[in-house]
Amino acid sequence: DLAGRTEVSKCKKADTDDCAASFAWKDESSGLARLCFGPEDGETKCSDTEVEGCLPPPSPPPSSPPPLTCNDLAGRTEIPDKSCRKADSGDCSSFFKWKDAASGVARLCHGPEPGSSKCSGQLVSGCALPSVPPFAPPPTPPPPSAPPPLTCSDLAGRVEINKCKKADSEACHDYYEVKNAAKHKYKLCYAEEGESKCVRMKSITCLPTNAPTTIV
Repeated sequence: DLAGRTEVSKCKKADTDDCAASFAWKDESSGLARLCFGPEDGETKCSDTEVEGCLPPPSPPPSSPPPLTCNDLAGRTEIPDKSCRKADSGDCSSFFKWKDAASGVARLCHGPEPGSSKCSGQLVSGCALPSVPPFAPPPTPPPPSAPPPLTCSDLAGRVEINKCKKADSEACHDYYEVKNAAKHKYKLCYAEEGESKCVRMKSITCLPTNAPTTIV
């Protein structure tokens, strides 16, 4: 009569509407229990009777987790090993392993099971490969903005130098090269993004100017 009853501290504290659903241990190690019944006529609380040789009622089996399906594949990370036992036991449900990707058969990791310290695996079939966002190449940086075209008017006030790359890189616009003085051909120095030295433009033909001709 112990099977199916709920343990209480005393039968007098059991639900009087269902006394027979309760019991109390008097000495569990000796198998001595009190089975609740009643209430008896004229009583408002449950009564009890002692029985011997009782075993504790069996614990209910742990509830089984719902079966895994292909829907549980989303968001999981494929493990490089063949077995779910190699997955992180602290987060089993985050991993899976294809058994046959072409056929849509995967092994979903779960657990650990009671008494085990490692993840287990369950086969599911009919699964599609998890969608992976397409790789987007990094955007191409815009080309460096070209300096405004230099003209003969930019020659005035500049100092002649043998090579633009030898000019002060902090003041490239203060210098120019002479390509052919007889033909009044000059190259103006300027700074270009990404360059550590001054660069020169293609030669332009200008009329004589008041630009100093000091060689630096």
